[in-house]
Amino acid sequence: MLTKRWWRCVMAVASLGICGAASAAPDGGVSLIAADAGVFCTLDERNPTAPGNGMVCDLLRELSRRVGHPQSPKPYPLQRAMMVAATGPGIVMAPLTRTPLRERNYQWLVRLFDEDFVVVAKRGSNVDISTLDKVGRLRVGVVREGVSAEHIKNHGWQGLQLATRDVANARKLDRGRIDAWVGPWNGILSTQRAAGLRTEDLRRGVLLKRTGVYLVGSPDLDPAIGGAWKKAFDDMIRDGSYGRVLHQYGFVSPPPSTVP
Repeated sequence: MLTKRWWRCVMAVASLGICGAASAAPDGGVSLIAADAGVFCTLDERNPTAPGNGMVCDLLRELSRRVGHPQSPKPYPLQRAMMVAATGPGIVMAPLTRTPLRERNYQWLVRLFDEDFVVVAKRGSNVDISTLDKVGRLRVGVVREGVSAEHIKNHGWQGLQLATRDVANARKLDRGRIDAWVGPWNGILSTQRAAGLRTEDLRRGVLLKRTGVYLVGSPDLDPAIGGAWKKAFDDMIRDGSYGRVLHQYGFVSPPPSTVP
């Protein structure tokens, strides 16, 4: 179920007409949303209505073409996309990391890929990032209300430094304002490059969690529609187009896991 805080956010968003805008599906059935999620799908801050760029945005465009959806995915900031997809009607959205707190809010249609959430430090630093207990004593950068923050909330770390976007964590780490940075490995690599910094300057530490990243549907979405998107994804795997998109973006796939 949605938490009380979520419902307050949802009602506030609805009062601004955001949910209403998303519910006006171009084909009378489904609205497709691309959430701003760093490396996977990034919005242009200077032109927020422009199509998103990134690996998942490209996957969404190809899936959309195969199911006959008439328009490109509509870009939304991540938190807004999550609220809209949780309330519907008729929403298909990606990317979204699957976590226990989100489980009941969506239909989990397609597992797009797995991602490792890891701790990194600046190469050459003396900080110990070999265990979660030792990381908990450091100044650690995470994205506010992001998956990393959700994963570590039960560890009792006292030195968390919250940021709105991961690029801020990359710069803080480089300047010595934080000791470590927690995030998805591929996202960290991409953000480091986007900040004009070298990936070779990062040192990878302990694995926090491996999590599946999904294409989701709103709770009311017709199962037949969800099935069509799943079939389109399976077809992309079979004909090699899925692998080509991941290769194009240099995605580093973790070994197979049993993450739900």
